[in-house]
Amino acid sequence: MKESIAIATLIGTIVGAGVLGIPYVIAKAGIVAGIIDLVGIGLLLLVLNLYVGEVALRTKGNHQLTGYAEKYVGKKGKVILMIAMMIEIYGALIAYTMGEGTSLASLFGGNPFLWSLAFFVIGSYLLHRGLKSVGKTELILVVVLTLAVIIVALMAIPFVKLQNLGAGSGNLFLPYGMILFAYLGLTSIPLLKEQLTKHKKSVKKAIIWGSAIPILIYVLFALMTVGVVGITGFNSLGADERIASSALNVFVNGPIGIIVNLFAIAAMGTSFLALGMAMKEMYKYDYKMSKKKAFLLTISVPLIVFLLDQVFDVTNFIQLLGITGAIAGGLVGGMVVIMFHRAKKLGKRKPEYQMKIHWVLSIILMTVFVAGIGYVIINLF
Repeated sequence: MKESIAIATLIGTIVGAGVLGIPYVIAKAGIVAGIIDLVGIGLLLLVLNLYVGEVALRTKGNHQLTGYAEKYVGKKGKVILMIAMMIEIYGALIAYTMGEGTSLASLFGGNPFLWSLAFFVIGSYLLHRGLKSVGKTELILVVVLTLAVIIVALMAIPFVKLQNLGAGSGNLFLPYGMILFAYLGLTSIPLLKEQLTKHKKSVKKAIIWGSAIPILIYVLFALMTVGVVGITGFNSLGADERIASSALNVFVNGPIGIIVNLFAIAAMGTSFLALGMAMKEMYKYDYKMSKKKAFLLTISVPLIVFLLDQVFDVTNFIQLLGITGAIAGGLVGGMVVIMFHRAKKLGKRKPEYQMKIHWVLSIILMTVFVAGIGYVIINLF
């Protein structure tokens, strides 16, 4: 049971709002370039997750990524990682709050803003309850979202048009930020280790399963959605309607729309809980804050920014995730590679598994992260 909950925590962190933005960016890039990105980035992040797992097992006590950065890179490393985690997690919590409101309103009717607030209140309550409540909720939601993807894929087959799976721009960097964001689950590895305190030999297996299953879910969901909607269909929608759940609601009649929205609600709910828990634990373990202060800092920032965005309409869902993924994901990923190499020399504990050092792989990882950050920054201006 503990291993299943640990796997569910990682899957739940990874498979969140990002999956809803993937089909649109893949349709723009073309299905071939998109699938190459999906599989390639997914495998690189699987390796990165295993790196974090080894770092965690080489270190005594519980920490979040910022704590490991301070131990193995120094105070500057801790500051860089803290900034990256804040961009990643707060950006994600804001996006999930937006997306939940849209999906709940599509399913039940009503005002998306009020649904967003209702979701935020429930999610905050579960975060306040702690890791045990979050882990059990994650397991239930992960089962729901996995079944939903399989059912939707099977039901959508008659609506797929092969011409929608044609070539796009072929630009591998175009979907990069969105896809990288969709695979970010690094912050849940310390939670996974904590859940498996008495079963540390299962950490590697849990990381591999928890990282591999999202790749399969994403490929299946992307092929199905792009096949149904296509780039022409996406371009006919408004910027806020290009998330997969809304697009499928428009182009497919019947129960598929309901199931897709259930999938979206489950996916964003799991990630909200796991990432919120990671942020709370960062403040608690690595900055020695009280539980109450850590909780309030975790929920107050995304709530304030979400309310401000409702007033000033600063960004849309997909744009926010793409920028957040490339910049925050690139910074976190680069720091993890450095921590992994340093922990090999400075770790105080013998880990239950060890990854070999492959310098070529490390260089590839660093190059991908730096290039991704550069591409997004250039395109912002």
